[in-house]
Amino acid sequence: MVAQTDKEKVNDIVYRFDSLSISFRDLIRSPKGGRNPEQIRSVLDVLQSFKGDRPVRVFTTDGIRDFCLSLDPVNIQRGWQLLYQWWGLWLKIPEVPNNPQKIQEEKSRGRILIFVADQLSDVPALRILTDIFPSTTSWHEFCPEATNRDVVIDPIMSGWMFIESSLDTPYLNTTEATLREILAKQGAIGYGLTVYAVFSQFCKIIHGSYPDIDAQARLLGSFFRGRVIFAGFLTLPDGWGWQLISPGSGGASNRLGGRSATV
Repeated sequence: MVAQTDKEKVNDIVYRFDSLSISFRDLIRSPKGGRNPEQIRSVLDVLQSFKGDRPVRVFTTDGIRDFCLSLDPVNIQRGWQLLYQWWGLWLKIPEVPNNPQKIQEEKSRGRILIFVADQLSDVPALRILTDIFPSTTSWHEFCPEATNRDVVIDPIMSGWMFIESSLDTPYLNTTEATLREILAKQGAIGYGLTVYAVFSQFCKIIHGSYPDIDAQARLLGSFFRGRVIFAGFLTLPDGWGWQLISPGSGGASNRLGGRSATV
C-alpha cells in the first residue's frame, strides 16, 4: 500500500470531517431525543485526529489558539469567530468590549475572555452536556421525583465574560468570594451549564484537555436564585466522568455557594 502524501492526508481528514452530518448547531436545534451519541463521538474523534498531523494542525487549531490567547481584542474576536465555525455554528461575533490592559490584568489572575453566543443561552444545556459527554449521568436518574423547575439548568447568560482559564492549580487563584463578586458584576450569581459547555470545549481545543476538577467544581458549584447545583465526579475505566445530581435545599451547601462538588 502506497503511503499517503501530506496533502492527501489533509484532504482525507478534511473529507471525513465535512462528510459528517452533524454539527454543534445541529446539536442545539434538533428535537429532544433526535441526537445520536455515536455521531457526536465520531465528530469528536475526527477533531482529535487533527492533532496527530502537523500539516492539518496548522490548518486548524493552531490558528484558533493563537487568536484566542492574544491580548489584541480584534484577534480575540477573530479567534472566537473561527472557533464557532469549527463547532459548525456560523454567526457574527460582536467586538470585544475590553482593552488589552484589562485582558492582560485578568490573564494574570488566571482568567480568560470567552464568548457565549445568544443561540446557546436559551437551550436546555444539560441535554447538550449529556450528549457531548457520554459519561454524564442525568440528574433525573438520581431524583426522579424532581422537576425541571427544581434544577438550575441555566441562567440566561451570554456575550463576552471572563472565566477561569488555567489548568494548573497555582493559577487557580479566584476564591469563592471573588468569584461571587465577579458574577454579581456580570448580573448573575452563578455560571450556568451553557457557559460551562462552551468553556470546556474551548479548553479541549486550546489546551488539549478539559478543565481541571477544581475549576469544574467552582463553576458548576455556583448557585442561582438560591438553588444549588450538585456536581459529582466519577472514576471510570477511561478517565473522569460526570454526574449532575440535584439542587441543594438550604443549609450549609447554600451558605457555601454550592461548593458541594466532590471527587
